[in-house]
Amino acid sequence: MNSIPFDNEQDPTRRAIISAMNRLFAGTPQRSNGRLNISQLAIEANVKRWHLTHQHPDLRQFFQTKTAELASPFRLGCG
Repeated sequence: MNSIPFDNEQDPTRRAIISAMNRLFAGTPQRSNGRLNISQLAIEANVKRWHLTHQHPDLRQFFQTKTAELASPFRLGCG
């Protein structure tokens, strides 16, 4: 999976969350157990979970959408 760019992000919390998403999707977690869920994303990003649920719901939704796509057995190029 291609990494998610964060070149235009100025907020350090958003940058940490996006970096954590990239690590989790690449299978190279540094702080979490690597599971693709919001709690582990928060741990991986070293932020409180409320940052994802209340402050940056767009990143939460993006993460959940990509996670669902990865879990889908109907992804292009599979099977």
